[in-house]
Amino acid sequence: MKIDEKDKQLLSLLQKNCKLSLRELSQITEMRETTIFTRIKRLENAGIIKEYRAVLDPKAIGKNVLAFVLIKYDPSAGIKQREVAEKIANLPEIQEVHIIAGDWDMIAKVREKDVEGLGKAVLDKIREIKGVKETVSLIVFESIKETTFLNLE
Repeated sequence: MKIDEKDKQLLSLLQKNCKLSLRELSQITEMRETTIFTRIKRLENAGIIKEYRAVLDPKAIGKNVLAFVLIKYDPSAGIKQREVAEKIANLPEIQEVHIIAGDWDMIAKVREKDVEGLGKAVLDKIREIKGVKETVSLIVFESIKETTFLNLE
């Protein structure tokens, strides 16, 4: 599906604040509300807009520790790497899992209330998954930028 400049404008606005009403979007974009509604539905149906959600402040809900866990896959375990990644992804502490290139096979983004909780997530959950050979935890001291916003230029 081809995205034009008006679609990009709408997508940028919705990424910044998906609670904007059709009327507000119409005022900003100078398009009619019905046109905006049609464009948004088309973008949703094409899978470009995947979902709408609230973005929470992790610290405000007690998730004070952020870490990235590098994971080595053990092919001799008799389980596919994607299956291992999916098992890791199903853990509630895990926000993201990526299969990567390089010395490590996967990376997981983990949020927990404290270092003890992080340790339990890594030692008692991730390392216990069949197919996980080794892990290294990288604890984040400070986040300078963290966003879900995608630049459309």
